[in-house]
Amino acid sequence: MTLRRAHIAGIALVLGAGLALTTLAEGQRLDGDRPTRPPELIVSGGPDTSAMARRLERYDAERLVGIMRMVGIGEPGLPISIHLAAEEDSLASATPTWVAGYAVGSDARIVLFPGRTPAYPDDSFEDVLLHEVTHVLVYRAAHGRFVPRWFNEGLAMTAERVWGLEDRVRLTAGRLVGPSLGPADVDELFAGDRASVARAYAWSGAFVRYLLLRHGPEIGARMLREVATGTPFDTAFMTVTRRSLDRTVDDFGNETALWNRWIPFLTSTVVLWIGITFLALYAFRRRQASRQAQRQAWDDMDPPEEPSATVH
Repeated sequence: MTLRRAHIAGIALVLGAGLALTTLAEGQRLDGDRPTRPPELIVSGGPDTSAMARRLERYDAERLVGIMRMVGIGEPGLPISIHLAAEEDSLASATPTWVAGYAVGSDARIVLFPGRTPAYPDDSFEDVLLHEVTHVLVYRAAHGRFVPRWFNEGLAMTAERVWGLEDRVRLTAGRLVGPSLGPADVDELFAGDRASVARAYAWSGAFVRYLLLRHGPEIGARMLREVATGTPFDTAFMTVTRRSLDRTVDDFGNETALWNRWIPFLTSTVVLWIGITFLALYAFRRRQASRQAQRQAWDDMDPPEEPSATVH
């Protein structure tokens, strides 16, 4: 494949992710068992969180079934507890203020903070709920074995929402302001500040969607089944994709590099002044044409002079 064709393929894969994966977590066909019912969610909290509890209890159960398919789980397993913690709760004081919720897979427990505003990549608490439930189900699908943070978060992002313009902008901006990332770098960013975590989310979401589009929506389930047997993640990746993780990351970077090349150019001052010049020339041409049309209209409105009478 030539470099130009690779760029085109990358744009088709990454920019088309939103359309291709819109319904992934809503019940697309995946390999493995076919779950028929979602896990039970048990919501608890204080009196001041009752409104949020009622809101979350109206979740779309079919979307949870779709997440089960995505990770390759046929049975819902034990109930998942959802604790709504007020800001006065000790759990809130021990958690960064920009974190709206987290999951503990081994305990099948999710903690949400209703007093906070969800931050990227979540748009609402329903998104946060789906995101954290995905983490619990990934833990179950892998039988508690190690799954890299980037893969876990990428699957959770795929489950909760469609990849959109904000994700594309964040991915590109991250590449412009910092060095190229690899999986290990991304996992380290997840332990950083808010900006670092947002950059890690953008990369993880884009790369996992790239994998899903290239290898099929069942890839998450297949890899987690390999991991569940005790296979190290990198080996499971090679087994499922027939390509090493490092090579795939290189392919991902090359096939999406067109964003990095064109966006800086299109937003440069040179292009800005070229655009202003063309707009000025266009306005001048339009003004000249308007004046000419107006002059012609005036000429058409003036009646022709009558010939003067000749006296003999």
